Amino acid sequence: MNNSSSLDIMPDGTDFISWERPAVFARTLHVDAGHPNADDINPGTTAAPFASIDAAAKIVLPGERVLVHPGVYREWVRPARSGEGPEAMVHFEATEPGGAVISASEVYDGDWLPSAGWGASRAAAGKESPALWMAKLPRAWFDGYNPFTAVNMVQTMEQFEFALEIPNLKTAFFRRRGLVFQNGRRLQQVHKLPDLRGQDGAYWVEPDGLTVHVRPFGDVDPAAQHFEFSTREHCFAPETRYLGYIRVAGFVMEHAADAFPVPQGGALSASRGHHWIIEENTVRQINSVGIDVGLQSWLSEKAEISGHHLIRRNTIEACGICGLAGAGAPENLLVEDNTFRDCCWQDVERYFECAAIKFHLTRRALIRRNRIFDTQGGSGIWLDWDNRHSRVCRNLIVGTRSMFGGVFIEASHTANLIDNNIILDTDGHGIYSHDSDRITLAHNLIARSTKAAVFLCLGDAKRWVQGRGATSRRHRVLNNIFADNDTVVEFDNPYNHSDYNVLGRDGGKGPFRIHRPEQNLDLDAWREFHGWDKHSARATVTVTFGHDSQTCSCTVAGALPVCPRLPEAQVDYYGQPRAEGAVCPGPFSAGGAQA
Repeated sequence: MNNSSSLDIMPDGTDFISWERPAVFARTLHVDAGHPNADDINPGTTAAPFASIDAAAKIVLPGERVLVHPGVYREWVRPARSGEGPEAMVHFEATEPGGAVISASEVYDGDWLPSAGWGASRAAAGKESPALWMAKLPRAWFDGYNPFTAVNMVQTMEQFEFALEIPNLKTAFFRRRGLVFQNGRRLQQVHKLPDLRGQDGAYWVEPDGLTVHVRPFGDVDPAAQHFEFSTREHCFAPETRYLGYIRVAGFVMEHAADAFPVPQGGALSASRGHHWIIEENTVRQINSVGIDVGLQSWLSEKAEISGHHLIRRNTIEACGICGLAGAGAPENLLVEDNTFRDCCWQDVERYFECAAIKFHLTRRALIRRNRIFDTQGGSGIWLDWDNRHSRVCRNLIVGTRSMFGGVFIEASHTANLIDNNIILDTDGHGIYSHDSDRITLAHNLIARSTKAAVFLCLGDAKRWVQGRGATSRRHRVLNNIFADNDTVVEFDNPYNHSDYNVLGRDGGKGPFRIHRPEQNLDLDAWREFHGWDKHSARATVTVTFGHDSQTCSCTVAGALPVCPRLPEAQVDYYGQPRAEGAVCPGPFSAGGAQA
C-alpha cells in the first residue's frame, strides 16, 4: 500500500507516501485472562493462552502477532523488541475493538474508615457536614513507583520555574499524579483535607502516599461503590528506547498516572521509537499525556530514525495535559481520523505544553480529518518550534478554550499549510501564530471566535530559530469564510497578504487590525492602505453545529468572491477535487454546505 494521500499534497509540493504493507503473521500468540487455563507459563495457544499481555510481549518476534481477548488487564505492557520492517512488524491487537482494557489502576476492596487527623475534625465541623472517608492503599500495589507520592512537575526542569509564581500552576504542579475513580468517574484532587468540605467527588492524599481521604460523589457510602486507584505510569510502553515497527490496535487504555512533560511519557508511549502504527484504540482518563510519539523532549539526543508513525482512528479523551504529543523532530507523521474530547482538563495552559495535539519540530507531518471537541485549557492543534513543510487540513475543531487558538503554529520559518479546516466556538483565536513566517491559511471556515479569526503576530523577534530571529512575514490568508468572530484578520506588519475571503459579521471593533503600530481598520481602509482583501466580499454567513450529530452546516447569502484555485489545496473538506480554474471560498467545493 505504497499509496499517496488523496491529493493532500505537502507544502514542499510532494505527496505524503505511506510505508505501510499488508500484515502477514508468521505466528499468533493468544492472551485471554478469562480462559480457565490462562497462565503466563503457557505457550500462548488458543487452548493454553497467556494470562497477561506483558508475558506475550516478552517473547513475540518480528512478523508475529499478539492477539488479546476481551478482559481487563491491570498491567504495564512492555514490548521487548522491534519489528524488522513494514512486512515484519510486531503486532498487538485486540480480538474485539474496545474489548481488551489495559488499565493502570487497581480496584480497592479494603476497608473504608472515617477520616482522622490532618484537619479532619475541621473539615467535618457543623451538623450538616458530609462524611469523609479514608482508604489505606496496599503497598503491594506499587512496584517501584507510587504516583500518590510523586508530584506532577518534574523537578529538574529549570526553564519552568517561572510557573511557580502563578498560583494555579503551582498548585497543579504539586498535586500528586495518582488518580481516583468512583464507578469510572474521575474525582478531583484538592490541596488540603479541609477543602473536601467544599465539594463532593474529591480526594486528598497524605504525605505517605498510602492514605487517601475521599468525599464520594453524592456523599454515598464508599463501601457500596466501585473505586479504582491509579498505580502505574504507563499502560503500554517499551522500557527499551528507539524500538521500531510496532503496531498497537483496538485496545482501551486508561487511568495512567504520568508526569507533566517534559519529558513526555504517555499512557501509550512509543518511547522514542519509529514506524509505529497506532490505530483504533481508546485512550482515556489520563493524568497528563495520552499518547507520545516523539523524542519525548527537545533536550533529547537525536535518534538515528525518528517519527514515521501512522496514528489513525483512535479516540482520545480526558487527558490532563495533551491527548497526543511529540517533542523532538517527529518526522513524516500521519495523524488522521482521530477523535479528541475533553483534553487539557488540568487547565494549566500557561505551562505552555497543553493541547489536544501538541508537536515540536515536525518534519512533513500530515494532520488531517481529526475531530477535536471541548479542549479546555489548551489549543486544539499546536505545532511548536521549527515545524517544516507540515500540513493541518480537513479537521473539525469545536469548543476550544485557549489563550492562543483552535490551531496554533509557533516559531516556524519554513512553509506550513493550514487548510480546509472547520474551527468553531473558540474561546480565543480561531487560528493563531507568533514568531513564524510563511504560513498559508486557505479555505478554512472559522466562526464564533471570541478573539480574531486569524491572528498572526510577532511575539519575540529575538527568538532564534534556524539561525535567525522571527519576522512574522509572508503569511497568506486566502479563500476562507469568517463569521461572527470578534475581529477577522490581525497582522503584525504589512508584509503579509489576505484576499478572496468571505467576511461575515464581526464584533464591531473593526474587522481588521495591525498591531505595529496599532490600527483598527474597516474593509475600505484595509484595502486602500495595505492593498489587502481587494477581492473579498461581505456576506451574511450562518453557521450551525449539532453537538449530538457532530455535523456543521454553513449557508452564505450574498455574492461569493471568485477565487483562484490554489495548487496546495486541490481538494475540499470531503476530499473531493476542486475544479480547474475559479473555485468557491471556504472548505466546501460548493461554498455553503454541510460537514
